[in-house]
Amino acid sequence: MTLNKNYWKVWIIPGAFFIFGLFFEYLSYFFGYKRYIFSIEMYASFFFILMGKKWIAIPLFVFSIAIELVLGMSSILYLFDISQVETVLSFFSEAKRSYIFLFVLYFSLLILFFVAIGKFSKSVGWKRFAVLGILLLMTQFTLSLRDGNLIRPTLTSRGNLIFGSSLYVSSEVMGLNREVYALTSDEKGEFLPVKKPSAVHLAWGDTSGLPDKLMLVVAESWGKSKDEKIVSHEISSLVQSKNISNLKIGNVSSGGATIYGEFRELCGIVPTKLKFRKVNKEDLIGCLPNDLMANGYKTVSLHGAHGTMYDRMTWYPLVGIQKMLFKENLPFDKTKECYSFPGYCDRYLFEHALHELKSVPKVLLYWMSLNSHTPYDKRDISFYDEAICKNGLGENYSEQLCVYHQLHYQFFKELEKMTHDPALKGMEVIVVGDHAPIFNDEESREKFEKNQVSSISFSVK
Repeated sequence: MTLNKNYWKVWIIPGAFFIFGLFFEYLSYFFGYKRYIFSIEMYASFFFILMGKKWIAIPLFVFSIAIELVLGMSSILYLFDISQVETVLSFFSEAKRSYIFLFVLYFSLLILFFVAIGKFSKSVGWKRFAVLGILLLMTQFTLSLRDGNLIRPTLTSRGNLIFGSSLYVSSEVMGLNREVYALTSDEKGEFLPVKKPSAVHLAWGDTSGLPDKLMLVVAESWGKSKDEKIVSHEISSLVQSKNISNLKIGNVSSGGATIYGEFRELCGIVPTKLKFRKVNKEDLIGCLPNDLMANGYKTVSLHGAHGTMYDRMTWYPLVGIQKMLFKENLPFDKTKECYSFPGYCDRYLFEHALHELKSVPKVLLYWMSLNSHTPYDKRDISFYDEAICKNGLGENYSEQLCVYHQLHYQFFKELEKMTHDPALKGMEVIVVGDHAPIFNDEESREKFEKNQVSSISFSVK
């Protein structure tokens, strides 16, 4: 018995289908969210190319990739409406050019590869591929029936997710996010009060009787670790400082993207959408900067990225911020840019924070930090030291967690140095995270609470 020399061609398209499925499964495992190993949307694109209908297959393949990206963003960024994807995608132009180039190149190659394998369609035949689809569907039905869960894939184990719709999973993830945060999407810009008190509310209350100098820092991705030793080590320079008093360490409830953390602390509310060009000013009258501005404070914001992100240039003035410092008006060159994100590194902004705090007698400085967001890059650390991680994290940790830890350790060390200036005597400071950190490995993710962030408050002596 001799095998046909071209028999291998039969496996080209099914093999490519399995490779694509396993690739996106690897990404989901890497970033910590669930999906079906093989998506119905991608199966359909392969099915149509086998039928010779490229004009259907190619758009469907592009759509299946787009759905995978939406599923990833919905799971990682806690999106709750498809319209929010547009806002997130608008940040794409803000990414580093090398990231944009690699992204476009990679997905262009995926599409070209898909088109190229179409020439093998006659060797496989759509009927054989239909049998594969039926087998996958029967396998999934059996697993779902055994698990007693036919319609809620996000509530089942990863091992039971073999073949199904990524579009359906994405919609379910968004629905769960809505349930968790009791949110709905609305183009008019509605807000809901936070369910639990913010760090600002816990430390400063109704703002009466506050000192003349105030500093509020929303620290990017500063999560609440399950092991208190991690956060304690990150703020050890403050704990040991002789320049501060009344240091209080705590945590607050969090959820969603960075913008939720900002509104939570500035206004005690959370937005129901991610577009802010039509925000009603009346919704923001009670925000902290507005209250302080009415009491004679100068209100200043500081952020190392562009002011167009999350439309901050639009809504910052509405919450009461008078002076805004973003990448576009900070006097730096490219040597001060982060490697992880297209903006200026936080360690270079302390001199500007100090200048604004000393500019007038009564001032609120609001600082949204930047480069402690994933992807964490060790080149953004001025003096990378493995010993810092061993002291704070023990012997077992990933390099990503180590870099994350040192970025926060570095920030608090620089913050402590700033308190040495005598002009800041009596200043009260709050530092609070926006959301839990994002890691690529399960072990690092498990070290932090999912819906809580760390917070500290203290006074400068």
